[in-house]
Amino acid sequence: MRNTLFTYPNHSKGGVSAVLRGRAAAERSRMFYALFDYERNGDGIYDSFPNIEARVVRKDRQDSYLAYILSTFYVDEASILSNPSMVDKLSSVEDVFLRYEFHSSDINIVRAELDRLQAGRVDEFVVPSAYMANRLLSLGNPFVRRRLAVETNLVDSNVFKANGPSDFFDNDARDAVGGFVPLMWVGRFDKGKGYSYLLRCLSILPEYYVSYVVVSLEEDATRTIDFLSEAASLGVADRVRVVPNVDPKILATMYRSARKHEGFLISTSLLESFGYSVAEALACHLRVRAFDLPVWSEHPAFADYGIAVDPGDIHSLAASLVN
Repeated sequence: MRNTLFTYPNHSKGGVSAVLRGRAAAERSRMFYALFDYERNGDGIYDSFPNIEARVVRKDRQDSYLAYILSTFYVDEASILSNPSMVDKLSSVEDVFLRYEFHSSDINIVRAELDRLQAGRVDEFVVPSAYMANRLLSLGNPFVRRRLAVETNLVDSNVFKANGPSDFFDNDARDAVGGFVPLMWVGRFDKGKGYSYLLRCLSILPEYYVSYVVVSLEEDATRTIDFLSEAASLGVADRVRVVPNVDPKILATMYRSARKHEGFLISTSLLESFGYSVAEALACHLRVRAFDLPVWSEHPAFADYGIAVDPGDIHSLAASLVN
């Protein structure tokens, strides 16, 4: 069996877990040894994958863990995400193909990571879209230019598919008075994800539109409090449901249930390197309404199920939900 070492700071149910699950589903013959620095509510996220062994290891113990993995199993490649210091630890290991991956859409974060790592020691730089490849090339790093590869993220088709359970919103629909349209939103409570636009859009929609906000909650509750405060100030707090730390199978059920009840996935992101929530919703045949970003052209199903409006235009966004 071939083996991959996969490293990322946070063990969570966020986008990077989807990256790893997609690869493990596509390559059942490959074992993935996933190393994380911090536990961020990721319990159980890989339980259905016998070819993923995930460990959260304190930084002061990681050298010993790496030595064990590399001496016990034949590791032929390593994928490093958001962890420049790991390049120094792994670049000297013989016969390991070293890949550094960029999944952030924030080019300032990408630039900062590049500045902190020794690019000449990396065998391949990986991004999930042609759009991000062009942005990375614009930084002018000669090592990146010669070693850049686009590897489209994979959606776990065993989970995110058109057919399957679709009863998540049934009780809410029965209890609704005058109608019920679920609007799903998946992301983090930061400015780049544009949650304020979701709330403002909701405030001009009829009251039977209800937003279900799927997030990985953070230890610091400040941003969650800010989100809830803004919802209250706009008068939509009673039409917002925060659903934390959702298992992928439940998320897929939510997408299909939203489709059954004539709902949508809303993406208010202002930047995306790939857009996992959109890709997974499209795989479940849920309609998507999003701010127009270049990367949507790389999702073929967006033409069938998606409509894009100008970034920040909440009135066009709202109109796309009622027409």
